[in-house]
Amino acid sequence: MNQSNVSLLDLPNEILIIILMKRDIMDVLYSMMNIGNQRVANLVLEKTFTKSLNFVLITPNDNIFSIDDSILNRFYINILPRIDHNVKSLILESVSVQRILLSANCPNLTELKIFKLQRTNLCTAFCSRGFNQIDLRPNEDIHQTFKYFKDYQIISCIDYFQKRNRSQCHIYSYPYQLIYYNKTTNNFSGGLLKYVFYISLFDEHPFEHEFFLQISQSFPFLKRLCLVNDKGQNNKQCIKSNNHHQNLSIIKYPYLTELNFLQAHKDYIEQFLLDTKTYLPFNVSFL
Repeated sequence: MNQSNVSLLDLPNEILIIILMKRDIMDVLYSMMNIGNQRVANLVLEKTFTKSLNFVLITPNDNIFSIDDSILNRFYINILPRIDHNVKSLILESVSVQRILLSANCPNLTELKIFKLQRTNLCTAFCSRGFNQIDLRPNEDIHQTFKYFKDYQIISCIDYFQKRNRSQCHIYSYPYQLIYYNKTTNNFSGGLLKYVFYISLFDEHPFEHEFFLQISQSFPFLKRLCLVNDKGQNNKQCIKSNNHHQNLSIIKYPYLTELNFLQAHKDYIEQFLLDTKTYLPFNVSFL
């Protein structure tokens, strides 16, 4: 009697899904995404396998580790960008949190768990993230969450962008140690961030002259600035009509080398190029 061998790939989708669901989801995604079978790849891309991702290993002794670097690298590069819209829950270890959050947008994320979060990398983990469905807590609740970080001042700032139906939350420890600060808005809380060399500015509301003055004071060693704002300045016409140019404080960016008007209203080009408003070094590059 001849006995035929049945391959796993010969099984109907329904049975194949049942079998795969009995395995670790991370193993399924890692091993099945690149086997050269489009049918299987499409199956594991379904929400069933991609809505919750756990990048943490917990030993029987309750020791916590991140998963192997080779697996993480494949998720960063090949897997997360393809499934991030399905992800609703992320479980991360502090070492991998920044790369994971930067490699995917996860617009439907509703749960984020981070193990072994150290005080020194609090800023790195949460400096700037945007969400559109997570119910962001008030600033007071956020500060209460980090009440045990007694050696650090915790700064938090929440923005809601109505046109984009998207929220953004900056949480960081002060003094700020990173060299970049992304998506700075009118809600920026100020303070001296002397290590920052690069910032990007974004808002759905106009940036007025006073805002740029605060930016120059908070980032005294700024070298690169990118601006995204298509709303014209409200106070510009008032200044013109009252001929108060002479009363404006001239803003100085003595170390600026690159200025990028990525998507900027013409008012901001004027803001930076008029010497009655802003002083720039001669070697600034405009993009």
